[in-house]
Amino acid sequence: MSSNSNDRNDSYSKGFIFGALAGGAVGAVVALLFAPKSGSELRRDIADKSTEVYNDVYSRASEMTNDGRDRMERFVNEGKRRADDLVKSTREQASHLLYEAEGLIGEARVRVNTAQEEIKTSLNKVRDAAGEARETFKREMTKEENANSKPAEIKPDNA
Repeated sequence: MSSNSNDRNDSYSKGFIFGALAGGAVGAVVALLFAPKSGSELRRDIADKSTEVYNDVYSRASEMTNDGRDRMERFVNEGKRRADDLVKSTREQASHLLYEAEGLIGEARVRVNTAQEEIKTSLNKVRDAAGEARETFKREMTKEENANSKPAEIKPDNA
């Protein structure tokens, strides 16, 4: 906002200067026209004064053009700098996010590997317990079959 105010003030100042120069030139020409001089002297004075005024106006216009060019270059350079800063900041933020994401992914991998190992351990325990239960069941069935297949022994009565 301050930059806009300064630009506006500079524009008004330059307009005032240009107007003053143009007014001075017109005043000088009018003064020459009303001065008591001969025609050739008057024409020479008008030519000299108009050349002087032209050179002054050309010089001031060149200064204003150069000032405008300088301001435009500063404006463009400031825009480039801000764009570069924005790109740099965005890259830094993206890099930080990628770093954090890689950390989270690494942590998740560790948790998954730990869970897989726990599942394998539990599965092996269940498999071992099922194998033991099957073997125990077979032994018990074999005992039962053996008990059922033996003829009953008759014991003598010794009464």
